[in-house]
Amino acid sequence: MSYTTISAQEFAGLHRQDKVSLCIDVRTEGEFNGSFCDGSLNLPLHGFTLESVNDFISDKDVAEEMPVYLMCLGGKRATVAAQKLAGQLKHPVVVVEGGVSALPHDVMIQGESGVLPLDRQVRIAIGSVVLLGTVIGALVDPMGYALSAFAGAGLIFAGVTDNCLMASLVARMPWNQARS
Repeated sequence: MSYTTISAQEFAGLHRQDKVSLCIDVRTEGEFNGSFCDGSLNLPLHGFTLESVNDFISDKDVAEEMPVYLMCLGGKRATVAAQKLAGQLKHPVVVVEGGVSALPHDVMIQGESGVLPLDRQVRIAIGSVVLLGTVIGALVDPMGYALSAFAGAGLIFAGVTDNCLMASLVARMPWNQARS
């Protein structure tokens, strides 16, 4: 079984009518703790497994025709998670288009975390590496420019493969993990 999509507005309507039993948010723990959809479970994409999804579903004890809704900040990570689940679940898999960014505020709960969204953290990290390499290259040693070139090569790799190694690294940083 593959997956389907639903608009954030349609999802919000179902949520308001208590018709959403299985909702999984695949953002980092830090992002999730900042704001989340009421009733959703946080299973970050960097540790997302079929086993963890099946555990969540079995805890809910719902009929097989009930869909599993997947969301993230904008929809990209939820789509990757849906592709991982394709054909492996008895439940339909549905990606919420636009993610939590597109959800109305009345279905969201504001948390305590002040963690920036993962995509912004990645842009800051890559920009810092480029700036550092440029400064080192201009002021210390021309080999410093290699650091900026390395960051540029990483961006090219991410664009070609649709797999950002910097995002994988930043998602594992302590500030993106759940706080006890």
